Amino acid sequence: MTQIISYSLLIFGFLSILVWVHQAIILPSIRQRLRFGLFALRDELRGLVINERVKESDPGFVSLHTQLNLMVFAVPRCDISMLYLAKRNSEELRKLSEKLRAQIEQSSPEVQEIYAKALDLLARAFVANSVFFILWIALVLGAPAAVTHGLRQLRCQLIQMVEPLFALRGNDVRFAA
Repeated sequence: MTQIISYSLLIFGFLSILVWVHQAIILPSIRQRLRFGLFALRDELRGLVINERVKESDPGFVSLHTQLNLMVFAVPRCDISMLYLAKRNSEELRKLSEKLRAQIEQSSPEVQEIYAKALDLLARAFVANSVFFILWIALVLGAPAAVTHGLRQLRCQLIQMVEPLFALRGNDVRFAA
């Protein structure tokens, strides 16, 4: 039993260190890279205006430019809790999203391509920000099964330890010590 507790503490200690490394070192780097990608897309969008392929007054340009600025801000906050809040306000957000998407779809193919790339980066931010939450949920849901399996294994080991103490001869059980 003490081995199970020791292994559990060791596993949870390792997971804690892993979460800390992910949250303190890896995740900020991923977020920064995603933000740089969004900045590059915003620069590409502005380049379309500079090269006069899109007008600055184009509703698709204005919508996408605003959305890119919001996406840069939202990269660290894009996770399961944000998805839950968005679902709670789903009707209002759905209408706004449809309006912005319609404006972008009426714009040039370059603007639509930048929009698709931006959504891809935002989806990557969602996965990066939510990966350990998803793993913790899997652990919590998997823990009862693991405990049940562990108890079965413990029972089998106890039976194997106790079994040599008894000698079975037919229906007669005698103490073997």
